[in-house]
Amino acid sequence: MWERQENIENTHRLFKAVEERDVAGVLATYDPEIVIRDAESLPYGGIYHGLEGAKQHIEGAAQTWNPFKPSPAERKLDAVFLDCAEYVIALWRLKGLELSSGRRIDLPAVNVYKLRNGKIVESQMFYRGAEGSTLNVLIGWRLRAGAQEGICDVCSP
Repeated sequence: MWERQENIENTHRLFKAVEERDVAGVLATYDPEIVIRDAESLPYGGIYHGLEGAKQHIEGAAQTWNPFKPSPAERKLDAVFLDCAEYVIALWRLKGLELSSGRRIDLPAVNVYKLRNGKIVESQMFYRGAEGSTLNVLIGWRLRAGAQEGICDVCSP
């Protein structure tokens, strides 16, 4: 049970570091063998391997989103974390502000993290509208990963 709490706490640290734009803090939550999968439809989308790949992912995300996050209000992710054994699911909000028009975005997103020894070894991001229904993509990814049914109600299809 302690390890599961450690998983939640580490994932919470990740989100805090992202909100604070703390690259070292983000990298500290990852296992050296981290695999990050992000939506192909994004400018920085794709699969990233290891801490060097994680740095590339962070840089690409920052280049894309920093212009739309001029204040702490847009950087706040409002995350809720769900414990699913070796997985943590994060439900959060992708927010931004286009300064030239004043238009705001506020979209739901889901991230699935697999942890080992308290560190994130796999990260998968899902955005509503980026690759179809977020829930359907999440369930499909979970089944492809070979996860056991019944880990928790949220994880089970």
